Amino acid sequence: MIGGLRLVVYRKTLVFPLHETTFMKSSLTVFTLMIFLCPLLAAPPVELNDDGFPKAVVTPAVALVHTGQILPWTKDGKIAPDARQATQVLENLDAVLRAGDSSWAQMIRLNIQGDRAAIAEVKTLLKRRLAQSKDDKIVLPALTILEGNTPVPGVRVAIDAVSVTTPVLAVDYLKVPTLPASVSALGSILPAGPRAYIAGQAEKGATPAEATRKTLESLRATLKYMGLTDAHVVQAKCFLSPMSARDEVVKAFETFFGAGKVPPLVFVAWKSDLPIEIELIAHAPVKKRQAWDEIDYLTPPGMTSPTIYSRVARIHSDHLIYIGSITPSAKGDAKAGVTDVFEQLGKILDKHGSDFRHLAKATYFVGNDDFSKQLNALRPNYYDPRRAPSASKALVENTEFGLCIDMIATPSTIKKEGKPEFGHEMTADMVRDGWLCLFDSKTTFGWEGATADKGRLTGGRTKSSFSHIELSGEFAVGGEIKIAGKNVKVEKGPWSLTVKEGEGHGPIILGNGVVLRQLFVKPLGMTSIMPGANLDGWKKIDRATIPEEKRPKWTMKDGVLDALGGPGALEYPQKYGNFIIQIEVRSRNRHANGGLFIRSIPGDFMNGYEAQIHSACENGDPSKPAEYATGGIDDRQNARRLVSRDFEPFLMTVIADGPHIATWVNGYQVTDWIDTRKEHENPRKGLRLEPGTIQLQAHDPATHVEFRRILVKGWK
Repeated sequence: MIGGLRLVVYRKTLVFPLHETTFMKSSLTVFTLMIFLCPLLAAPPVELNDDGFPKAVVTPAVALVHTGQILPWTKDGKIAPDARQATQVLENLDAVLRAGDSSWAQMIRLNIQGDRAAIAEVKTLLKRRLAQSKDDKIVLPALTILEGNTPVPGVRVAIDAVSVTTPVLAVDYLKVPTLPASVSALGSILPAGPRAYIAGQAEKGATPAEATRKTLESLRATLKYMGLTDAHVVQAKCFLSPMSARDEVVKAFETFFGAGKVPPLVFVAWKSDLPIEIELIAHAPVKKRQAWDEIDYLTPPGMTSPTIYSRVARIHSDHLIYIGSITPSAKGDAKAGVTDVFEQLGKILDKHGSDFRHLAKATYFVGNDDFSKQLNALRPNYYDPRRAPSASKALVENTEFGLCIDMIATPSTIKKEGKPEFGHEMTADMVRDGWLCLFDSKTTFGWEGATADKGRLTGGRTKSSFSHIELSGEFAVGGEIKIAGKNVKVEKGPWSLTVKEGEGHGPIILGNGVVLRQLFVKPLGMTSIMPGANLDGWKKIDRATIPEEKRPKWTMKDGVLDALGGPGALEYPQKYGNFIIQIEVRSRNRHANGGLFIRSIPGDFMNGYEAQIHSACENGDPSKPAEYATGGIDDRQNARRLVSRDFEPFLMTVIADGPHIATWVNGYQVTDWIDTRKEHENPRKGLRLEPGTIQLQAHDPATHVEFRRILVKGWK
């Protein structure tokens, strides 16, 4: 038993059901199984609700069966008698899952609509059936319970489910010959890999059928924007009023998709002026992407970008977290109830290695306008506006506690990345004061002619040059060193020195026999060039081809420069050639992309050397920084480690001295590069020694970064 999921090779294919422990004897299969399941070994114990069902179920992003809404049909297509409906609906679910090479024991989520007694009976029958496996470690699916009206008169209970199955390469609609024929598929298989959750869309129409057609056309446009077609759709959920229009809507789906091509449908009765809202689940393969992004939050062209939900969430994570329905702990005040639900959600996310920035899909069932208004008002307290989940909110007839939510999330690699890093033996206070570490205790990075061994550095010289600095360090063996062209004697032990303005400029050179244990340097005499309240002293540079509404927004408030959107640049027109610059930055959304350009062609759109701002690494491993990770010199030298972290302030330092450029992040040196190309006016094309302007970059529409400090000092 690993992380609440029993491991099985099912029908000669690797899957993850919750019981039936039959393993193939092939050593290759077992080896593949163990390699594939390593991420599950640290999964938390299953936490149960009061009814014995789990608060959340974690599953690898393998192939999944998504059923349509299953009713208690008998074989002749009629609705079963009241007393048998709970039994019948589970038998029908069993038939659909078996058609998809799955079973009850492989379910990870079960959604139930119906009256209270029928829902209770379904839960009892499900527990009883799974208990017959003689496995006392069975993990039940996460449940979403919605009491109230069902989609067909005379039906006491309706269900739909998500269940693990065998791999497929494309979306596959299931055929279930033992159940009555239906216009829509009764189930489909979502392949492993990227998947998209498209928030509910709604268009007006004179009739429910017309509104359905228009809404489906809008959804098709969203699919096209992502490079998808109707064939990628796995399930459609319809929030409908009145429910008596259900058959009309189903026919509209058949007309739109074509006979035999209608995806599984789920219906929920809602109270709205609009007849229908439709959300989709789709298989969403992409040609190329960066492996470190768990979720893309997308806004199709022509749509606004809401702050409390996303139009589309596309998951790339290796694991999914299905969270069962959460309701307030007690009946009463709407504000207190909504707050309580989000506090419960936060604890569940944290327990499963996730957070509010890794929610992909939310469904909100609200019982009255007070809960609806409070939900809208309080969501911004928990959600990052650039990473809110795809969502649908439905005002429904009966939610006992006024609110019921369920969620799909992913584990967070932010937790794997850990806290921001600093240079060797540096503190946060040292970073804030602008100190740089010149020896990382392990390598000779940033030095030439030196030897590093057992935390000691012997001989050599820094590749970077310094002037007007404060130094602090410790020597294991004393002797003579040269700083900014002057010889200085040092003794064994702690040591410090200040090089005053005009006392020289050059590298730090260790004399023969000198052994260094640590060395820090702090630039002095730097000048702030932060913009004024109206961006005074700086000017915007935008591409003429970019519409005004899509250009970045630069705002200065409380001493902080905020960059939102892009692409675009903000330029400081004074020219610098050889100089040092320090900027304090904080990203406001996951993997926000920006940059610092130096020696730029004045007035040109980002034609300079660029030091990257992008806190991204592969699968949460800082030792595997993204190609354009923070501190990297764009297209010249990548950062050797990810030191910065999203949402946390960091200090980036760039020293440009002739053809040599070096960068530090939080005092840790990440690049050390010499431009050996032929001279050219444009640094993108060759070596530029001529002074140029400083530009800040807002990279793309998803950019949101703050510049909190910009200090600079030049020399000849």
